[in-house]
Amino acid sequence: MEWSEIKDNIRADLLARGLKEPRLRLSALDRLENLLAECYPNFLNNPKVLLNVGKDAVSKELARVKETGVLNGAEKSVLNDIFTRLKEASLHISTARRSREPHSQATASNRKPTGHATREGIDIKIGLPPVIWERSRILILGTLPGDDSLRLQEYYAHGNNQFWKILPVVYGETVGVGYSQRLEFLQGKGVALWDVLRSAKRAGSSDSSIEAEVANDFVDLLKIYTNLKAIVFNGRGAQKLFRRHAEKSLATVSRPSLPTFYFPSTSPTPGRYVLPLEKKVVRWKSLLTL
Repeated sequence: MEWSEIKDNIRADLLARGLKEPRLRLSALDRLENLLAECYPNFLNNPKVLLNVGKDAVSKELARVKETGVLNGAEKSVLNDIFTRLKEASLHISTARRSREPHSQATASNRKPTGHATREGIDIKIGLPPVIWERSRILILGTLPGDDSLRLQEYYAHGNNQFWKILPVVYGETVGVGYSQRLEFLQGKGVALWDVLRSAKRAGSSDSSIEAEVANDFVDLLKIYTNLKAIVFNGRGAQKLFRRHAEKSLATVSRPSLPTFYFPSTSPTPGRYVLPLEKKVVRWKSLLTL
């Protein structure tokens, strides 16, 4: 895993945590990047070199070259995040190998969606961090990941969701079924994914049962990812929730307001006014003009 990818993942995770001051840690991430590059010349090309040194030794070295002689709380926290990501990346090959074993599907199906039960017995579902890169131009927003997506920690993971069928047709490309392949495809097209809601009470995966919504922090996202040129709503539900919970807050972002577009939902939920797949593809092809 390259440093740029690790940094993007940490940025996205910090934004998704709902921190009161995410900018403190985002600034700490930038400072650590400069310090690490100064202390370890090969770091940017091979970030895993830090694992050979060890977190404690790296922390002492960074404190030594820093003017204050000590890492602050935000920097220590971000350094922990960096080592966590590096360790995950080092285990990626063995993890991928295990995921192909026959028992892996049964193991995955037994995982519970991310969230916890309330007194009323309705789960509070916690969404996923954004999938976004510095050069992302289009942000596609859903409402809140379904239970399959939360269990697998993958956007649009339900087998009947048409998202991963529609996007490759729109761009005229063949995309592999692996999630990493799908994300590489999105990165190449400048497309980012997130949801309007950070959390909500919801029974099952139906958006019709959503209540007690908490929106994601779009202000900080847009301040960091300045190449975003448009917001696309995956379905009318996402558009309504965005207008209700997030639209007014964007007035504080000191940049021209982003144009927003509504496209038909890729959800498999049937309904009287649900378009057939072919007509959805036609509508989604408007992405090519953004």
